[in-house]
Amino acid sequence: TKLCQITLDKLQAAKLRLHIKYGYHNNWIIDNLPSAAIGVGKKGERRKRYAGGFPVGFMATDNQLPYVYNHVNINVDYHAYEDEGYRVVGFAVEPLSVKHEFQGGFQWDGASTEGLQKPLDTCST
Repeated sequence: TKLCQITLDKLQAAKLRLHIKYGYHNNWIIDNLPSAAIGVGKKGERRKRYAGGFPVGFMATDNQLPYVYNHVNINVDYHAYEDEGYRVVGFAVEPLSVKHEFQGGFQWDGASTEGLQKPLDTCST
């Protein structure tokens, strides 16, 4: 489900480009625990970092264009207790940039609630 869609003016877009270029990060917290970030290292291996949150976006290596991370996978680590239920002991966020497309070619205006009900081809698995 696509949750939101916005249009940026030139100044807002320029600020976002700079934030991506200079490595701005999101810092999420669950149960007073900061997020780790899952990403790809220089050799292509998956890595987990435990400081600084996860980046807002990335600069493409081929053309230096900025891309926003508009999708995240969240992995929550927890311990189960017999009498107390569950306790979160950590979590990691894997940011992704996905060009979302609705099934059947639907075009969402970003405002109507109809777009919240339409399935995405890009998130079908």
